[in-house]
Amino acid sequence: MAGGTTENLMAEVKSLRQRVSDIETRVEQRTAELRAIDDDLRHEIGLRKRAENALRSSGQRFQTLVQSSPVGIFQTDADVTSIYANERYPEILGLSFDEAIGDGWMQSLHPDERDVVLEKWREASERHEPCRLEHRFVTPDGKTTWVYCQAFPVMNEDGVLNGYVGTVVDITDRKQAQQNLAELAHVARLSTMGEMVTGLAHEINQPLTAIANFADAGKRLLNSDGNVSGRRTEKLFYDIGEQAFRSGEIIRRLHSLVRKTEPQRLTIDLNNLIREIVELHQYHGMPDDTQIVLNMDPTIPAVVVDHIQIQQVVLNLLNNAHDAVIASEMSPKSITVTTRLESPNTIEVSVTDNGIGFSGTDPNQVFEAFFTTKMNGMGMGLVISRSIVESHGGQLSAAPNANQGATFRFTLPCEMKTL
Repeated sequence: MAGGTTENLMAEVKSLRQRVSDIETRVEQRTAELRAIDDDLRHEIGLRKRAENALRSSGQRFQTLVQSSPVGIFQTDADVTSIYANERYPEILGLSFDEAIGDGWMQSLHPDERDVVLEKWREASERHEPCRLEHRFVTPDGKTTWVYCQAFPVMNEDGVLNGYVGTVVDITDRKQAQQNLAELAHVARLSTMGEMVTGLAHEINQPLTAIANFADAGKRLLNSDGNVSGRRTEKLFYDIGEQAFRSGEIIRRLHSLVRKTEPQRLTIDLNNLIREIVELHQYHGMPDDTQIVLNMDPTIPAVVVDHIQIQQVVLNLLNNAHDAVIASEMSPKSITVTTRLESPNTIEVSVTDNGIGFSGTDPNQVFEAFFTTKMNGMGMGLVISRSIVESHGGQLSAAPNANQGATFRFTLPCEMKTL
């Protein structure tokens, strides 16, 4: 009995030791698992901390960039009320930061443009479309600031408009430069008209003389003893009206070109604009052996330009071509005006003549201020023309022809107008 008890006890002790060993093994395994989990957690925490630091640093850099930007940056709610702005935004508006937040920007709009600008914003927000505008702000001290504003809609996941984010750029200097260019261009147009005055006076005198002759014929007809024919008097009145319209058209085109107006860009048919200015140029007095050929592409799209300024460019190039062919011994003399689509977004206009060309002059030199080969020339026509074209986003260049004469080309972008 004693022996059996001892053996049983030994077996229980052995079993207990085994269980303890198994528990210790499981504890070691679990401890190793927990250490691995702890290491993973520490690594994950480290990654998250680094990500948070990077995000915080990125946010700080972004905030620094936004606040130090020379461009005004703003955010609005769905009612287009400002809810955020960087430091530059209220500076451009001439307001304090508190005044710029809310509807302060609306109150600072120029009175002449307030209704139009607010209507454009209303239309854009209703359609959830970007809004691009050029307009004026009036600061509290009465200073007028021109700005270019563009803003883009911010939508939530359900497609509902949350508001807009956008930028405002001060373009007052650019507008002033455009105004200075317009003043200089106006002086140049008056000078050009002065050169053409003899031909214009002759051209206007023709229909006026015809009107006087028709009126005299009508008076004699009414004083005659015979019956007055209704058809003959109708014809006389028709002829008088036609000549009056002709003289009126000449004066209208002349007035349109020389009048002093604010630069205004409208959508126009470039081919029609060129045809009108070619008709006006023909009053300059062309030699009998000179012909102007119009080679117009009827498929070119409309362009957004200041039509008076572009007419001035074309007229100046025609006058230069006119002088070049007169100075040449070439006969017959010819000037060709061509329009074509240079690329999907660019229209090219060229004026080609078979005149004296550049006569050894560097083509680029003709675009230098006060350079001229004319006895009474100002040397500013091509300078102004190039400035006008470049202000429209195009380029003006000149090159000699392979055989005789020269070609001047300028380009205009095909783009949609924004207010």
